[in-house]
Amino acid sequence: MSDPKHPTNRDWVLNDPLIDQAPAGVSLMLINAGGSLVIGLWTDDCLAWGKKPIIPASVKARQSEKMRALMRQNSPPACKEAPDARAESRD
Repeated sequence: MSDPKHPTNRDWVLNDPLIDQAPAGVSLMLINAGGSLVIGLWTDDCLAWGKKPIIPASVKARQSEKMRALMRQNSPPACKEAPDARAESRD
């Protein structure tokens, strides 16, 4: 029986590196030596690995919009152009 505080997806299973060798040099979902699920490159102290899930286009669009809004919020105010010193010296 599944623990309701820790639901699992039975359709998604991580790979056992003793059965399926992890690919080298690519970003994977890993169970590290401490038992935490992390994203990173395979190392020999990892316990299990899996490919990352596909992110739906609707989520990617929302993520992009939130990032653009955050960039607008944190961008410095636009600088005013300095007057052209050459034009003032000709007067």
